[in-house]
Amino acid sequence: MSTLLDIAPQFDIVHVGGIDLRVFGLSAAAIASLLFRFPELAEIFKNGVSGLDQAVISKLGDEAIGAMIAHALRDGDNAEIEAVARSLGLGDQLAILKPCYDRTFPKGVEDFLTTLGLAAPGAEAEAARAAS
Repeated sequence: MSTLLDIAPQFDIVHVGGIDLRVFGLSAAAIASLLFRFPELAEIFKNGVSGLDQAVISKLGDEAIGAMIAHALRDGDNAEIEAVARSLGLGDQLAILKPCYDRTFPKGVEDFLTTLGLAAPGAEAEAARAAS
């Protein structure tokens, strides 16, 4: 019989600035920490997000982006890591955040929000259609 030890930790390797970084999905504790520090994150996701792209990134703000990247690298709440993450170019930030998002929400953010009772089923698809 398999155990969680057989699959954990799961990460993607992302090449940024000449080094390989291990990028993880966010844990429940990391998400709670981010939502506590940045309540605007909840509104962004509740309004419908079908993925992580430049439009979503532009709504987050530098502080939240730095914190999200630090958590994705398993250095959450590390002010020095957050500062370096904020200083990265958008392309490098997206290179880190995209696999983090995919590992955090493998079935999409709608499934996550619906499970928590924060979104009605189908809200993500409706938001994507409305944005087209």
